[in-house]
Amino acid sequence: MTVPRSILWIPDIAIQEDTSDVGTVLQDPFAVVYPSGLVKVSERKRLTYICQLDLFLFPFDHQRCNMTFESMSSDVQYIQITATGEEMTRKKPPGDFLKSQGEWKLKTIQSFEFLTVNVKASKSNLVYMVVFQRKPFLYIINLIMPLLFLLVLDLASFFIGEARGEKLNFKVTVLLSIFVLLLILQDILPSTEENLPMMDPALGPGATAVIA
Repeated sequence: MTVPRSILWIPDIAIQEDTSDVGTVLQDPFAVVYPSGLVKVSERKRLTYICQLDLFLFPFDHQRCNMTFESMSSDVQYIQITATGEEMTRKKPPGDFLKSQGEWKLKTIQSFEFLTVNVKASKSNLVYMVVFQRKPFLYIINLIMPLLFLLVLDLASFFIGEARGEKLNFKVTVLLSIFVLLLILQDILPSTEENLPMMDPALGPGATAVIA
């Protein structure tokens, strides 16, 4: 049976890491009520949420992000959040589960349930841990391969004579190219001071070797 959503009580469940605009939520105006008493309501949302990135192995990194569902006002006596049997046992999502531009591959989705206890109340929490793997091919072609090529050119500069300043001009050109790659890397990566990519310490000595 289908009934208007407005006549039902809907629990105030929210995602703790969510930073989305409320205008991005599209709610289904109707709810489906089953004979067993189960009520199904749907809504679509463009989700923007906080996820701490570990970029040390960039571009061969894996990222683990959590989505924590919790009631904003009701404790566990009134609302208990749980996953269905299929979701609790799912480790690998279906192949068409993630729609992306090809940069990320969805590896696993796992769910965990726990209680948060404070002085006033205990609340039920449901956490989905989502693991992504970055596809590195694009970065290898556009970043790593040009860097290796520039380092090979720098080694070739040892065979250039010192006459007429040709060697100096060649090294300056290679150094400027490395600085351009650094700017590209800065635009690609999010701003963070923790777990810097291992490429950053490698590019610094590389630029120093070019100057030497």
